[in-house]
Amino acid sequence: MSVQYSTFCRTWSSIVTVSASHASATHQTHEPIEGDYAIIVCDKGKPQAVLRSLVSLVLNFKYGLRTVDAGSFAEARQWLGEGTGSLRGVVLIQRRDSQTDIGISAFNLRDNPLFAIVPKALAPQYIEQVKRLSAGHVVAWESVFRDSGKGLRNLLGKALEKVGVTPPLQDLSTTQGAQRRRIVETRLKGIDSLPTLPGAVSRILELLSDPDVTAEQLERAILLDPSIVQRLMSVAGSPAFAARSGEPPATLRDAIVRMGMREVAAVAMQAKLATSFARSQDTLFDYQRFWAHSVACALVAHRLVTDRSLPLAAAPEFSDYWIVCLLHDIGKLVMGTFFWEHFARVMGESVTGEMSFREAERRLGDVAHHTEIGQLVLERSHMKPLLTQTVGHHHDLPDIPEDLDCLLHVSNYICHRLGMSYPVGGDVSFDDKVFQAMHLSQQDIDQLADDIGGPVLAQVKELLSDAA
Repeated sequence: MSVQYSTFCRTWSSIVTVSASHASATHQTHEPIEGDYAIIVCDKGKPQAVLRSLVSLVLNFKYGLRTVDAGSFAEARQWLGEGTGSLRGVVLIQRRDSQTDIGISAFNLRDNPLFAIVPKALAPQYIEQVKRLSAGHVVAWESVFRDSGKGLRNLLGKALEKVGVTPPLQDLSTTQGAQRRRIVETRLKGIDSLPTLPGAVSRILELLSDPDVTAEQLERAILLDPSIVQRLMSVAGSPAFAARSGEPPATLRDAIVRMGMREVAAVAMQAKLATSFARSQDTLFDYQRFWAHSVACALVAHRLVTDRSLPLAAAPEFSDYWIVCLLHDIGKLVMGTFFWEHFARVMGESVTGEMSFREAERRLGDVAHHTEIGQLVLERSHMKPLLTQTVGHHHDLPDIPEDLDCLLHVSNYICHRLGMSYPVGGDVSFDDKVFQAMHLSQQDIDQLADDIGGPVLAQVKELLSDAA
């Protein structure tokens, strides 16, 4: 075994123990496929699982394709023609000879590319089988491990773009409202994971490697990570898991218990891979600053609730206010990761015009703004309507805001006052509707910021040093 192969597998091996069970759970529900998708036919084994993760990441992040996992050729054929989606390619990751070209040629529909990633010893056999196909490719997986997947990524990209599959639209400025929403919704369907900070996910994976870790310990660590919280709630609320109890999880603890440690590890590892991939792309997004703002907002809200600093009608559930504050800007993360050009334009307007990010979005025509995208993300993550609506209008409050609206608004404002905003700077105004609902003055809010600012800033700084 080569040094490159060993290093590559050690780096990515955490996902191997869970990939098979996750793929099986996904397929059992047989959800209809919408939009463009690709099938990955992967047999069992450590190198196969590593390669599957790499392929899925390229197809998902760069080209916006949903990926469907199949453990066999027979299972993969069941997905052909499913739903309203369009099959755009098939990737075979196999250790064994396919025996016949019937199984391979069946996937070469409409001249879509077919990739066979196999050990070098099997490559001649697969080359003989695919040479009669219009868009067949064979890659020896040893070469993938030697160059950390760069050659495979290039080959996948060239083959997909040759048949008209291009990276999804990054600049939304020239599209109309309904079309923009369809573009964003389609892109969200293809997102399997969002990036985070390397140290944050490493801490979670470290806990998961401890056989004695409890759900409570794991919850405390995960609650500091917006990306993993969103993905866990999404997976736990999917038909594959919700069918076990009949409804989405009410709290993060519920999600962890429902999924089990193996599946939680799969989600965490996907976030780690997404982080590595996203950081290699050309984006202005500051993941560290975003993480700090999100965590600070949740910590401020927690202090306000536990100290009873706001005249709330009733103390909100911890899970509700923590998740809504942690994820209120998740739309910015999606924009900065998948709609780079539009995100850069809004950032530029915000900086040069010395205005808030939300004001810059309005100035540019409210093109797929981050609150709308955030609401769509939470809706697709099976969150409570109360949470999705709160995120959706946290910069455009209703005439009579609910307690959770006010708590998020005050917490977000205090973070800006403390210099913990993202992006940095921008004058953020306080909504008079919150003053009226909470019977507070500007002086009261500023005093709250002064009272809790020091401890919160110290806590965020300590957490950031561990997560960065």
